[in-house]
Amino acid sequence: MKPTARISKCVERVCHNTLPWLIFFSLGASGFTLRLVEVLAAVPLDDTLGYLHVDLDVLDPSVGQANSLLVPGGLSVEQLIDAIGAIKARTQLGAAAITSYAPEYDSDKAVCRAAFGAIQAILGERA
Repeated sequence: MKPTARISKCVERVCHNTLPWLIFFSLGASGFTLRLVEVLAAVPLDDTLGYLHVDLDVLDPSVGQANSLLVPGGLSVEQLIDAIGAIKARTQLGAAAITSYAPEYDSDKAVCRAAFGAIQAILGERA
């Protein structure tokens, strides 16, 4: 297969796998875990090594403030940890990142505790 054909195939696969996620994340937090499980079941993930990227500003302001961006209607800590579990149930994680955290906005360290809960879930331990 020519290199351009391989690149085209990769782009096609990325677009195929990314589009459901873009549609999904536009739905908001209501029914989040249930919808995530449905989307994961529909995406071909056989022999896929996953990468999980968690922006902490996805958390609802009732949890705390991760940085200068507040996301009303964001996820609860429980929803975030359940989502990580759903992803891990469907594909093996090869790498993960916890990002978008500015400690100066997290006065009571609730988002920091949520981040450690997410890390525990990623590593296989329930928070």
